[in-house]
This record gives sequence, structure tokens and C-alpha cells, in this order.
Amino acid sequence: MTNGRWVEIEDDVAAACRHLARAVEIFRTQDLTGADLSSYTAAMGFLHAMQAGYTALESALARILRLLDEAPPSGPDWHADLLKRAARAIPSLRPPILSPELIVLADEARRFRHVAMKSYDSFIPENATRAVAAAERLAATLPDEIAHFRQTIDPAPPPHQPP
Repeated sequence: MTNGRWVEIEDDVAAACRHLARAVEIFRTQDLTGADLSSYTAAMGFLHAMQAGYTALESALARILRLLDEAPPSGPDWHADLLKRAARAIPSLRPPILSPELIVLADEARRFRHVAMKSYDSFIPENATRAVAAAERLAATLPDEIAHFRQTIDPAPPPHQPP
């Protein structure tokens, strides 16, 4: 059963996984290097899907922090700081939100997000293979990892037993 406090977090996690998985699919099945409209569309679709997937992941993490009355990071380095925060346990409040493995993968996706946002004209698909591998693993494991975190901090109440 979904607790209302988690609806938007679950939606963001689902969106992150959908966009990252589609980015992987585009990368592996489409020509991103040609000069024709189809290749241009595929390359732009790939870049946007990677950006959208990571942005949805950031949104989920920020929502989790707010759910716990923990202010998300701010300032010019907030994107990197958000992952650092998600990697840390906060004593007497919560364990790390993401495992060390997922933090490394998320950081790879974060760094690629800069390429997707700033380097359209210099995008070299061969240089994206690490980010694509990270996106594939994130899409496959993020839902279970967030579900485990949720169960740890917000265990589901036992089913109601009639008297």
C-alpha cells in the first residue's frame, strides 16, 4: 500500500527509471552520429532522456530530504552536495539513502547531465558509454534501493486485524 507521503517520490523514481532505460535503449539501437534528421533526433532524444532521468532522480532525493524535515542542499554545488548527502547517514535520523554503488552510478549520471545540458554541439557518443552503463544499472536497481530505504525509516504498519 502506498503511503501518501511517498506518492511523488515513487513517481519521480519511476520517471527516473523510465527515462534512463529509454536513454540506454536509444543509445544502443539508434544511429547518433549521422548527419540526417533521424540521427539528430536520436542524439537529442538520448541527451534529453539522460538529463530527464537524472533530474527526476534528484527530485526524488530532494523530496526524501524534505519528507524527513531535512533541508536539501543549496548553492552553486548543490547537485554534487545532494549526492554527498544521500550517501551519508545522519545519526539519530536516517541511514544513507543510497548505497555506495548507487552513489557512484548517480554521480556518473550527474556528470553526464552537464554534457547533455551544455555540449550538444560537441557530443561524442563513444564518450557516453560509462554514463550509459550507469544509467542502465540505476534504472534496474533504484526502485528496490528506495523501497529498502523507505522500509527502513518508514516501515509499513501491520495489516489491520478485525477484533
